[in-house]
Amino acid sequence: MRLFAVGFCGIAALATSAARADSWTFVQPLPDEKWELGAATAGDGRIYAIAGGNQYMPQVTSVFAYDTGSDSWTQVASISALRRHFGTAVSNDGRIYVFSGYHQGFPFFEPSVEVYDPIFNYWSRRADIPTPRQGQSAATAPDGRMFVIGGGMFGDPIPNVDIYDPSTDRWYRGADMPRPRSDFGCVTGPDGRIYVFGGYAEEGGGDDYSQSGDVYDPTTDSWSAISDMKVVRYAVAGSIGADGRIYAIGGSAGAGAPTSAEAYDPSNDTWTFVASMNAGRSTLGAALGRDGRIYAIGGQDASILSSVEAYNP
Repeated sequence: MRLFAVGFCGIAALATSAARADSWTFVQPLPDEKWELGAATAGDGRIYAIAGGNQYMPQVTSVFAYDTGSDSWTQVASISALRRHFGTAVSNDGRIYVFSGYHQGFPFFEPSVEVYDPIFNYWSRRADIPTPRQGQSAATAPDGRMFVIGGGMFGDPIPNVDIYDPSTDRWYRGADMPRPRSDFGCVTGPDGRIYVFGGYAEEGGGDDYSQSGDVYDPTTDSWSAISDMKVVRYAVAGSIGADGRIYAIGGSAGAGAPTSAEAYDPSNDTWTFVASMNAGRSTLGAALGRDGRIYAIGGQDASILSSVEAYNP
């Protein structure tokens, strides 16, 4: 069984901090360990580390919120369903949605969708996803629709794009991915298109760890290719940066976890290496904070399960 990363997609325009540019700094660690978690910045400006697993439990329901101003974590309401390796997205009204994911034990793939309201500290259920799976990513388009992309069911990655309308609580089917993938990075870019990269992808006549990327246009329901990353990144995390670039953080080529990260500029279709993290990470969570820094949270290794570091672009 492969281990997977959670991809998070989001859009933000935030001020940069006074930290030295192009550098990573350790911040307050998580109160509990997490890998294959969900990470998202909600409407209240806090970063949430959601569910996943820890060193001793295959899944946990705990959720913690991080305040970038005070460098502190607070435990908040837990989700109701055990899950890891799921999709996470933030709605235009600032609520956090989690979609499907892996559940240890039958039926293995959690069908439920839950939404968290940071104002009332409360989780509630929404319509189940049409295709339960693991290793998928989720993204929110400018029009408020949410896109749950790719993933898999133990075997090969699937091309499915399921579109969720939070205003009606209904699901629709979008155009399939040209290269089915799981365990990949996913970010909604400043142009409103959804970028996917890396992971475990079907390309070149078979499935393999990938450094390729594709972009989806929600207005035309169509896909096109983008340039390859500098290196293969499986179980990678993605985040938008305050500078408008798209960041691919950590991941691996199938063994170990690198410290490297790179940034994609949608305006010229190029990837550039940026400063490396202090710790190697895969199956991590990543999110852009209110302070303009990108936070890399947890990951699959006993030494970094609870550690967190922040990047200043």
